[in-house]
Amino acid sequence: MVHMRHILLLLALSSIFAALPARAFEIAVSPSRFEIDVNEGRQTHAIEILNTSDREVTVNVEIENFDLDEANKVRVVPPTEQSLDQWIVINPLTLNLPPDSRRTLRFAIRPQVRPEPGEHRAVIFLNEGDSRVVRGGARVRFRIGVVVYAQVGPYDRSAILHDVTPEARSVLLDIETIGNAHARFRGGYAVWSEGTYPGDDLAQSATQQALERRTGREPLRVEGASLSGLLIETPVLPQNRRRVRQPVDLAAVPGPKRLFLFGTLGDTPVARSFILP
Repeated sequence: MVHMRHILLLLALSSIFAALPARAFEIAVSPSRFEIDVNEGRQTHAIEILNTSDREVTVNVEIENFDLDEANKVRVVPPTEQSLDQWIVINPLTLNLPPDSRRTLRFAIRPQVRPEPGEHRAVIFLNEGDSRVVRGGARVRFRIGVVVYAQVGPYDRSAILHDVTPEARSVLLDIETIGNAHARFRGGYAVWSEGTYPGDDLAQSATQQALERRTGREPLRVEGASLSGLLIETPVLPQNRRRVRQPVDLAAVPGPKRLFLFGTLGDTPVARSFILP
């Protein structure tokens, strides 16, 4: 369940949030993202919306086509015959949520034309019906986006990790997708000072074991590494090349260091080390 304890202007693309603090309401939406294999036949999908505030909330529904800009931010773009927003049937389009209540929004995918193989995308926006005055006199309303990825026919999440560029508290991952569906980097990273690096084989074994041991929301702890953590799962859309920022506090490890990345980039296994200054 994704909880919003703020007055929100939100696009739930799994990683992009903007918020203004307030205590006027609490809204929860689950899930924040769908990945649907249309090859499995007709299905109905449900979005749960929870209002735990002490006031009634009206929610209006919109469906848009989107892509990601150069900064990996959601960008609404015009629909096409092959865009998923044209195929989503959703009910209802307006919901009234009394205080402390839950409602279910259901949708299905009904293509209006023969779908091309690959990935089709849409974002379902849940908009607050009326703006409200909050502390300071500002008028605000929330907007929550639930992203839907639908795969049709044979689809391929192949991707290439070209290079890594260090920054003070992050690294930029140069990722190119070469398939017809988006790719996310799932796995973990670990950092050793160059003098203590155990070699690629032992680094892979330690990182893999740490991922297998990890449960729930525990942080990733790779034995022997100075730093370790989970890779951020920023999507890179098909046939795109993007620089994805991965938070890593490289300044905490003085001198030359070795970064090891382990996981899957879309459908592509990755186990690589990089020497960083």
